[in-house]
Amino acid sequence: MARFHGPRLHGDLLPGGRDWALFGPDGTMSLEIRLTLRTHHGALLQGRWVRSLRSFDGASWAPALD
Repeated sequence: MARFHGPRLHGDLLPGGRDWALFGPDGTMSLEIRLTLRTHHGALLQGRWVRSLRSFDGASWAPALD
């Protein structure tokens, strides 16, 4: 099982996280990542990150500037 560590919080990355990649017709890719952490205190934390990226040459990706 994967673990996470920080200055005041640590624990386990629980199985069952998911990620998605959605591709738009303009060359933009949106990533969505979801995961659940269990802290050393036993609390469950759900995380969700969304990031948009734009393709410059069809192969390399960079953050989309909005």
